Amino acid sequence: MLCAQAHPGYPDPPSVLLILYGATASVSVVQLYAGAFCPGFMLSSLYIGYIIISAKLKPSLAPPLSEEDQRVDLPKSMK
Repeated sequence: MLCAQAHPGYPDPPSVLLILYGATASVSVVQLYAGAFCPGFMLSSLYIGYIIISAKLKPSLAPPLSEEDQRVDLPKSMK
């Protein structure tokens, strides 16, 4: 499949490939985006679920942040 993702770092859906495919095959780009959204959303949900389950079963994979790292100061313009 042309617009399959092999790396989670790429934008979802892979915009450039869908536009090129739509232009080449004379297919509606909106329909291609609609078709790519659901699998991308499911893949993202599976990644998030895997991370949460892995962290719950083996807490050493995701240790908690120290108190110092948990604190984030707001910029002065937001105070």
